[in-house]
Amino acid sequence: MIKVVTLLFVLLIALNSSNVMANSTRVDSSVIRQVKSIFNNGFKLNKKRGTGIDIYADSILKISEEYHYIKGYGAAYELYALNYRNQLNYIKANEYFNKSLSMYEKSKDTFSIAMIHNQLGILYKMLFLYDKSISHYLSAIKLYNLINNKEDAAKTLYNISNIYIRIKNYDKAFEYLDKALGIFVVTNDTVGLALAKINLSRIYDENKDYARADKLLDEAEILVKKSGYTAGDIMILAGKGHIYEVKKNYELAKRYYLESYNKSKDNNLSGNMLQIGSYYAMLMVKSGKPLEAIRFLDKLDAGLFAKSYFEECRSVYEVYKEAYAKLKNFGMANKYALMEGAMKDSVSNLDMLNRLNNIDIIYSIYEKDKYISYLKDEDRIKQLNISKERGHYLIILFVSVAIFLSLVFVVGLLLYRNK
Repeated sequence: MIKVVTLLFVLLIALNSSNVMANSTRVDSSVIRQVKSIFNNGFKLNKKRGTGIDIYADSILKISEEYHYIKGYGAAYELYALNYRNQLNYIKANEYFNKSLSMYEKSKDTFSIAMIHNQLGILYKMLFLYDKSISHYLSAIKLYNLINNKEDAAKTLYNISNIYIRIKNYDKAFEYLDKALGIFVVTNDTVGLALAKINLSRIYDENKDYARADKLLDEAEILVKKSGYTAGDIMILAGKGHIYEVKKNYELAKRYYLESYNKSKDNNLSGNMLQIGSYYAMLMVKSGKPLEAIRFLDKLDAGLFAKSYFEECRSVYEVYKEAYAKLKNFGMANKYALMEGAMKDSVSNLDMLNRLNNIDIIYSIYEKDKYISYLKDEDRIKQLNISKERGHYLIILFVSVAIFLSLVFVVGLLLYRNK
């Protein structure tokens, strides 16, 4: 009888242990593969700037809740963040990138942590918060180096060079590009090499070394054709156009700009269309064709993009201003001078972000440590509640076992007396 009771007791404990294990962070490999597949599909959609990324996030979140999969929560939050960023909802994007970061840190997934730092770098660059952007990029590089991921480290170095080129700090841009270029050579990254050479060309162009800039573009063009990288082709054509423009070969410059513009249009690259379109139109103004320039710009409808492409729209409005001034229509020239100034202010002092009600994000970014502390506190409370629930469960279990043993004892005693 005692052996039977002991066996029953062990079985009950084993059942309880299996329930606890089912609720732990150990997740079946098939679940991990399922989450990875869903995430990859959502991430591919993000690259195409497609809609419905949140549907993939919803699926991952549901699976993660069912299996208590911490890394799955990180993946779901990352997709939500990408979806919000594509919708230009930067406050929500910032919130969910930080939630994702917290989950990946708990799962100790170094690669995913680095990727989120990279995504935050992109987000803050879009908001012109360059100090925060570079800080996150550097955090990403440190982690990539830790896991010997040279490819992504090089891409992030390239991203930093873009920021320094944008703020015209060409010495720092060259420093980071040189590091990236060295890694791209070792890893045989054709697209990376092409992009690095295009950026180096921009630096030499700014320093008026047009022969060197042109040579670098020729080298990049070979790499771009080899890889079939359309965006690189667009940048090379625009770069060639600028070199011919400064050499005052306007006809050849216009040909390159127009080809670059048409390829941007064919690939639905709105920012490129605005920027390169403004280059082409300005050449028409310089060539004594201001009315043609205005007609061309009217097709761009820059007003539609004014909330997203501050710098590009500024260029468009500047051309309008110059074209109307050439036509001696000073009323319209003044109107576009004011619009150009508004865009310029938006770039330099985030005035546009104020008007878009996105200024709150700046506060949340610079209060990030408090936000992370909140997430950690929230997690501690959840863990405490889980511990309480498990404690209650164990109490109920042991009370049930005690009652069961008492019944067995009573039944055994009665059977013994009836012998």
